Amino acid sequence: MTRGNAAFGDLGRNVPQVREPFEQDWDFFVTKNFPFAERYGVQFRADFFNLFNHANFQITNTTFGTAPFGIYDTTYGNPRIVQLSLQFHF
Repeated sequence: MTRGNAAFGDLGRNVPQVREPFEQDWDFFVTKNFPFAERYGVQFRADFFNLFNHANFQITNTTFGTAPFGIYDTTYGNPRIVQLSLQFHF
């Protein structure tokens, strides 16, 4: 049965669907201030991008009935990145 360009299928209710896992990307930072001589100070900062180094996978082939159907073989996003900085305030 078609209506315009849309086609309605005959899939029953409560049938499992092909879904990709959700993306996990935890960013975190820590700072510490070291004041000295009333006007001056140093700030240390550590930034963590993708803190837990979680791989985000995506399904490349969603065509049912083919050999690679539902195989997670590609990742996207960045691995864990750590950035350290030191700032002098005056």
